[in-house]
Amino acid sequence: MLPASCAYLVDQTEGYAANLAVMAERNPAFVAIAGDLVQSGGEQRDWDEFWRHIAPLAASTFVLPALGNHDYFAGPNEFGRYATEDSERAVAKYRSYFSLPANGSAAADDSERYYAVRWGPVSLISLDLNNGRPNRGDRDTNWHLLGDGEGGKAPGWQPGSRQYRLAPIPPDRMRGRRASGPRATTCPTYRCAGLRRCSWNTASMCC
Repeated sequence: MLPASCAYLVDQTEGYAANLAVMAERNPAFVAIAGDLVQSGGEQRDWDEFWRHIAPLAASTFVLPALGNHDYFAGPNEFGRYATEDSERAVAKYRSYFSLPANGSAAADDSERYYAVRWGPVSLISLDLNNGRPNRGDRDTNWHLLGDGEGGKAPGWQPGSRQYRLAPIPPDRMRGRRASGPRATTCPTYRCAGLRRCSWNTASMCC
């Protein structure tokens, strides 16, 4: 069960107004969205609608998103659906709206597609599970989307993949610095090489 200071946001547009009103009243430390922020990630009108709903809450509360298949979806017909170039245009819109923690991957295309955060007693791992390998195999979660190494850029998630190794650093390995910012809490951590500072939204975080 999540602490009272956290909130979990459903991924359907219907009901946003009521849910967001309750969340605002409870003054959460952050809001987590488990993918499918919009209907079609490549259509600007869908992002405009998303921000019309959530902007008042996001102005004072951290938003922790995950990439869903709809966020990869460029749009119907002439928008390109899941064609790699058009799908990446959709993902670029998603990435342009958020400044998320580094995930330790040396692959530039992995940036902000997956990450891990520890916030007080809560460990949150946001993964990009939109593509499995091999294409159209038993573990492929989207037959229309090509992944990294197959002509596309969606990262794999099976054992041995880069994001499979992502994990918050255990408490006994945490360094005792605190974050700074409007909602400072114990510094969230993610696996990275050595000790370095990470910039995320308005807070300075360390790992």
